Amino acid sequence: FNETSFRVLVFLLCLHSVSGAVRFPLSWGDHMVLQQGKQVSLWGFGDAGTTVTAMIANSTFHTTPVTTKVQSDGIWQVLSSTPDASQYNFLAYEVTAKASNGKMAKISDVLFGDVWVCGGQSNMQFTLIQVFNATNEIKAAGGFPNIRLASLKLQSSATPLNDLSAPLELPWSAASAKAVGGKAWQYFSAACWLFGRDLYKQVKRPIGLLDSDWGGTPVKAWSPPKAYKHCYGNKTETYDTVEDVIQQNNNQQGGSAEYFLEQAEDQIDHQLSHVEQRDQGPSPGTPSVLWNAMIYPLVRTTIYGAIWWQGEADSNPSGGPKYACAFPTMITAWRNFWHNYTMGTTSSQYPFGFVQLEPWGDHTPVSVIDDVVVVRWGQTANFGYVPNPKMQNVFMATAIDLGDPTSPYHDVHIRDKQPVGARLMRGAMDLAYGQHQWKWTGPIPQMAKAEGTTKVSVAFKQDSMGEKGFIMRHSSGFEVCVTEPCALYKNTGWVNATISSTKGNVVSLSVPFSKKTPLYVRYLWARITCFPLVGRYGCPLYTIYGATNNTELQTALPAVPFVIKVSA
Repeated sequence: FNETSFRVLVFLLCLHSVSGAVRFPLSWGDHMVLQQGKQVSLWGFGDAGTTVTAMIANSTFHTTPVTTKVQSDGIWQVLSSTPDASQYNFLAYEVTAKASNGKMAKISDVLFGDVWVCGGQSNMQFTLIQVFNATNEIKAAGGFPNIRLASLKLQSSATPLNDLSAPLELPWSAASAKAVGGKAWQYFSAACWLFGRDLYKQVKRPIGLLDSDWGGTPVKAWSPPKAYKHCYGNKTETYDTVEDVIQQNNNQQGGSAEYFLEQAEDQIDHQLSHVEQRDQGPSPGTPSVLWNAMIYPLVRTTIYGAIWWQGEADSNPSGGPKYACAFPTMITAWRNFWHNYTMGTTSSQYPFGFVQLEPWGDHTPVSVIDDVVVVRWGQTANFGYVPNPKMQNVFMATAIDLGDPTSPYHDVHIRDKQPVGARLMRGAMDLAYGQHQWKWTGPIPQMAKAEGTTKVSVAFKQDSMGEKGFIMRHSSGFEVCVTEPCALYKNTGWVNATISSTKGNVVSLSVPFSKKTPLYVRYLWARITCFPLVGRYGCPLYTIYGATNNTELQTALPAVPFVIKVSA
């Protein structure tokens, strides 16, 4: 029992020291954003049986007060109508919860807009002070006071906690140089901020960013127990050949794998007996411990969506093969919990964006196939694209062309976070906000056709070509399988193919010395394939959006890894 444990104990005792007191959760506070919509979940804690009345108001508006009783677990929760963000034009509100004995809790300067949760491991935890052009990025943050930020302390638990075990690392704050410019690895998440800032510029409504991440952690730590058991407790199917994956994808009937939640199993007591465990919780790599401590305490708060950057810690022989099950199942579980625990005010299919893994660890032009490749493919549930039948309403921002071999924070931690934020914003504008003019993928393959034994043409979907088509940065990156079996995660049967020409939406490949008709084409199927040859923005194929000048690659989108069958 150390000094930190004692401080947490005193803090929690203070929360419960006043009989009949009512309060909001530790993840709430002055200056926060609550989700706009027809209704929002207002909730908090009090003594069981106490009557609580909650209301949203300012000098010109108030909602109808809503009354409930604190349940036996110490939680009260109501659904309240909300002011409309566009109609009320960034006005601030007070949210109050008044107990029948006159005790009251209040949070002030609350805006109503869209709330996004940012999660994952170290590349999401990576702070704005660590990125390229950090000084200017931090200075400019003060121009966005209607973006509000909060960041969780690192905490783990062996059981689900109704509330955080510690106050926020960064309490809810209006965006400013101070709010985004905390110490390295503390606050604020660069990827989260840059996504939110770019999104705000487009949607022009208050944006709340709630950052919950922990470096070096695997997906199983963020997964509820039943989600973990679904993928790790059973034998997971493995796919040794390309044909295995194609058959598996063809068998999908739509929708995520069935995953049922029983709320009663997940209700726990909010008691001081957990204080010691909260402070000195289990290792953050343990299954479900970060779900228990850093996600579950948030699921009664209505949100709009989530973004995620994680997978590096799973890029190993034990984690890689499970990822194609674990990641989609985690998304489904999160959505189900949030929808149920906010009493339907969070969509059961809320938009979820993620970052496809960056290159790191092997800086040679011809890289090896390893578990990074397995996870990259597994991030899309082995489809190679999103949305797909297992990952609906999911968008992706690739970082495959943003390698940073000289990063002082280790090459896995790329400093080039601005393109990632912009790419996440593009996906959100399309899938989350219905602005379908926003494109967020590079060239997408449509079909491949053999022309004898030494040539293959790959046609890309016309709507993935951008306003000005695509550009070719270099001629490598493609491989062709000419001998069965075409191993998925090995080089068996594959030979290098080079781009011989491009015309319109077709790329022609040359397969030297082949005497057999090509069977499959794969692209960027290695840990690192892009930046060693050309440098930053160094993938072979990009779709061009925006200006065609010397800054065109800043808005270009690279093609991502794929495998496609060749027709004769």
